[in-house]
Amino acid sequence: MKYQILIHDYKIIPHPKTRLPYKVYRILALRSFLTALGEVKEGSIGGFISGEHNLSHDDTAWVYHMGMVFDDALIIDSIVTDDAAVFESAIVRDSEIGKKARVFGQALVTNSLITDNVDVCQGTTITDSEIFNACSVMGKSKVVGSVLMGGVRVTDHSEVVKSTLSDTVEVGGKSYCENCVLSGRTVVYNERLINATLSRSIDMEVRSGIDPND
Repeated sequence: MKYQILIHDYKIIPHPKTRLPYKVYRILALRSFLTALGEVKEGSIGGFISGEHNLSHDDTAWVYHMGMVFDDALIIDSIVTDDAAVFESAIVRDSEIGKKARVFGQALVTNSLITDNVDVCQGTTITDSEIFNACSVMGKSKVVGSVLMGGVRVTDHSEVVKSTLSDTVEVGGKSYCENCVLSGRTVVYNERLINATLSRSIDMEVRSGIDPND
């Protein structure tokens, strides 16, 4: 056994989707083992889970600090830290989820870093990527080998492959982007972009008569 659920050490949270009261339990390490953040020592207090189905006894997965894994979610050889949450039926493998990030709704994350107010949900697949700083990926989209940062949104069955997206870029309408560098307020909708570099600033929108608040 890698850990024990502390049935008397729990907290009741409003479930993020239903807002109904939901109970999650602290975990206690029963043996020492290594994770991507270093050694978890026997006797260390971890984060919160709803049951043993969330966290295997046989791999290096661990929940740190105020991190939570609950509902039918599963983390495999991964870490959830800070106050991040993995829930509903999401699966996280060989990855790190941290700093208020949320992975939920049948999302699949593999070999990736998801951190800093990021939402990954709605059947989305993330592979070999880094996503941070208030981004959201949803609507059964795919992100592979890419970096997303600074408020980027990817939705509507879109795919982002080997690209860097930053600032408030939006990709939707089943778009496909490969080997692209997109920044600023660039919007890609129902387009196929390969080897493209695009940037649009708020100043450009104002000069062209476009209201940046639209």
